[in-house]
Amino acid sequence: MARSPPAWPIPSAVLSIERTSRGKLVVELDNGQVWHQLDSDNTIVPLPDERSGMTAETRERMLGSTSIELSGTGRSFRATRIR
Repeated sequence: MARSPPAWPIPSAVLSIERTSRGKLVVELDNGQVWHQLDSDNTIVPLPDERSGMTAETRERMLGSTSIELSGTGRSFRATRIR
């Protein structure tokens, strides 16, 4: 039986957010997924000081790319799943 694709967007709670030495975001979600901002994405996402309760919406974009929007930032960035 074929699996149907997930419904988009997919909301998740954010467990942790880090910036790499290059300023890119790495976001760990409560569903076990870890997403890394693409090196080719130059979006600067301002992070709030208070991050408890922060959520992320994962959206599929054209040509199979994925974007992540973090609550309270008003911005989204392209990302690749690393776990």
